[in-house]
Amino acid sequence: QKFMTELVLEAVSNYDLDGIQFDDHTSLPKTFGYDRYTLNLYRQETKREAPANPDNPDWVRWRANKITAFMTNLNKAVKQRKPNLIFSVSPNYYEFAYKQQLQDWLGWVRQGIVNELIVQVYRNDLEDFRAQISRPEIAEVKNKISTGIGILSGLRNNNIPMSQIYSQVIATQERSLGISFFYYKSLWGYGPESVSDRQRDLQYLFRNPAPRFAIRN
Repeated sequence: QKFMTELVLEAVSNYDLDGIQFDDHTSLPKTFGYDRYTLNLYRQETKREAPANPDNPDWVRWRANKITAFMTNLNKAVKQRKPNLIFSVSPNYYEFAYKQQLQDWLGWVRQGIVNELIVQVYRNDLEDFRAQISRPEIAEVKNKISTGIGILSGLRNNNIPMSQIYSQVIATQERSLGISFFYYKSLWGYGPESVSDRQRDLQYLFRNPAPRFAIRN
């Protein structure tokens, strides 16, 4: 935690940044926490032994709260250096993030320590994609902070056709959500269509400018 905090503050202090984004890695797999230090800390704070089952609700909550405490302190340190810097997080959908990665991003938003949320929804099936971006926690968050959806635009070994990207962008725009692509190079380089065709379709999708949601302090 100390190393990550110092690294972030070095970047914030030495570079003219508009914001800093934390991927889904401000988390830990649910099977983590069985090291000696963490077990002793849990015993000290709760007067109980840590459950052998990593899915135990109290055990999940206790570990998630530790990550939340770190993110709260990190946000405070960043805002002391640059109060208007965008503190952004790009996690997985909430149920997975919390239960599998101990990442309570909904709690972070409710506590006011996140200025922007980009939820990774990397799905091929359109109905599954629509279901994920229509979840109640997405609706709640978008009324508080700038909220977008991460759309998979392709990987080196997984070409995504423009028709899939197009339909997911439309579904996202219909819900008044922002859009982020993973990742830039695959927008042009890893698709079945020509670069010019993909650029033309994207220009049409974003033909009207959309201002960034104002940060609410």
